[in-house]
Parts: sequence; structure tokens; C-alpha cells
Amino acid sequence: MTSIVLLLLLSASAFSQQNPSLNKKEALNAQPEAVETSRKSNRTAGKKKQTIPSDIQARTHIQNLKNGVLLVRLRTSEKAISSLEKAGNEQMAATLKRRQEAENKRLIAAFQQHFKFCPVYFFFSTNSEKIKAGNYMGGFVNENLQPAADPQITERNYYVAEITDLEQYRPEPDDLNASNNAEVSFKALVVRDNDFHQLTKPFPYFIKASQNIPPRKRSEPEMVELLNENLASFYKSMLKKR
Repeated sequence: MTSIVLLLLLSASAFSQQNPSLNKKEALNAQPEAVETSRKSNRTAGKKKQTIPSDIQARTHIQNLKNGVLLVRLRTSEKAISSLEKAGNEQMAATLKRRQEAENKRLIAAFQQHFKFCPVYFFFSTNSEKIKAGNYMGGFVNENLQPAADPQITERNYYVAEITDLEQYRPEPDDLNASNNAEVSFKALVVRDNDFHQLTKPFPYFIKASQNIPPRKRSEPEMVELLNENLASFYKSMLKKR
């Protein structure tokens, strides 16, 4: 009888070792590696889906710009000058006009001397809607701000550059109220597409008008030279990824 009881106890012990019981906490932690790996895989896949379109878009933009032209938009301060003239401040209006013309000439000279990435042409901001609509006749000026010959623009193969306030990023560029970036805007030399929409990363679409260390304002030649270098470097990196 004693041997029978001993045999039953040994059998029960062996069965319990092969089928350990789990409490709720142990059951939840039974397969942590598999669950975490699956989650990481899903996050990685999601990131790839988000970055691939922007990379492809940036590659298309840099190739189009290299094979196209850059149009530089020049400010006129037309409204401010007109307001001063209407208020009888003729002298101040003339001063503002001279200052704006000098800024435009400096920007033109900077592009003519330091921008080699693609052909570049210049137009006044007052002709923006005309050029956006595809009417290029008589819309461009030379280094003296006088009418220039019309450039060879085909199939809207142009991009636009200007010194302006950098816009906050908007998923829908035509929706002025949409933004997911709360950064404070700053002055920059900005590149836009042929719908005049500001480009986005990873395309090197802006150069700050000032530097932080040491803090100082950048000149027009400095900004243009940096833009040219960044575009050339980005184009070269895209060629390597083919």
C-alpha cells in the first residue's frame, strides 16, 4: 500500500513539472519578446511609409530644378510707397523706393555671381499672378531693373526663390490655416515650386537670413552661395541613391 501511494505522488509531481500553472501576471509576461518585436516592426514600417514619398518628391524637385530654371522674385514695396505718396510724404516714398531698388540690385548681383546650379531670371512681385498663369511675356527684368528678354520656359519647368518670412509647414499648402509646426517664423532665402508653394524637407529649400554663432545678418552673396552649395550637394547625393 505504501509503495502504491509513493508511486501516485511521484506521478503527480512529474505531471506538475511538465504543465506549470501560470497566474495572470505570469501569463501576460509569457511572450514579451514576440509582442515587442511585432510592435517595433509595425512602427518601423510606418516610418518608412511616411518618409518614402517626401524623398521621392524631393528627388523629383531637385532633378526638375537642375534641368529647369530658377525665377527670383523681387519685392517692389508698391503698396507702402503708394500710401506714403497719398499721405503727402513724397520724400519718404522716394527714399523707400531707392532702398528697395538697391536691395533688388544686390540680390540680382548675388545670383549672377554665385548661383551656378541652373539658369536664373528675375521678375517683380507685381507680376507673380501673370507668371503663375503661364504668361511670361514681358514679365522679367535685368540687373538694372529694366525689361529683359523672356526666358525659355517650357512645361512650367521653373522654381521660385525670394527673401521672405519662412512659412510654417502645412500639409495642404493652399489652406492658409493648416499648420502642424508652431515654430516662430524668420527671414530666409526660400525656394518654392511653380505653384509658388514653399518646398519641404529633405529638399534644401531655405537659407536663414542670419546666423546664430556668432549672431549676425548674412549678406545676399552669402545666402545665395550657401543655397547653391546646398542644392549641388543634395543633387549629388540623389544621384548616388539611384
